[in-house]
Order: sequence, then structure tokens, then C-alpha cells
Amino acid sequence: MKGTVAEIFETHPEYWGLTGDLHLWEDLKEFFSNMSLPYSVERFTENFYIFYKLTSGYEIKEGVEHYIPGYDKGGASGGMINSSFWLEKGLPVLTERLEKLNKKYERKKNK
Repeated sequence: MKGTVAEIFETHPEYWGLTGDLHLWEDLKEFFSNMSLPYSVERFTENFYIFYKLTSGYEIKEGVEHYIPGYDKGGASGGMINSSFWLEKGLPVLTERLEKLNKKYERKKNK
């Protein structure tokens, strides 16, 4: 997945909101594995919101949890994704990583 946006998903966050968030992370990684660098943060954010809605069936909103049957592997919060995690932690981490990766890519390209 070198040279694609999927690189920003290689390191997991220190914690998850709910157990389904890991599965959403991995699905996002797969989705963005076909997107070449550089890739604008604005476009990434837009595609993230679209992917979230297509996956959950809902717009992402602070303080809301959604159940995704395909993510239910058991456990107390099996299949649940936490929109607050994504808005406060997941998305900011990913966009920061993408900004850094884009800069690194541009430096290599200009050598």
C-alpha cells in the first residue's frame, strides 16, 4: 500500500471509542488503498464522510453511536461505532498523518 492514502491507517490509535471502530478503520484503509498520493485533505475528509454514511446509514454527529451488523463480532459494544471518537480523535489523526505524508511525498518527488 506504499504510495497510497492507506499508509495513514497503518498505525492504530491508542484507544477506540467502541469495538466496531476498529472494523471501520480497517474498511477505510481498504477503501483508500486505491487512492494515490498526493491526496488532498479536503478530498479525504469529504470521502470519509461519504464512506461513514454509506457504511452506517447515517450522517456523522457528535455523541451518536451506530450499530453496523457486519461489525458485530460479539462483546458489549459489538458492532457499534462511536461518531465522537471519529470526530474528536480518528479523523483529526488521519488528516494530520495525511498532511505529513503528502509533504513527504512532495519532497521525494522534487528531489
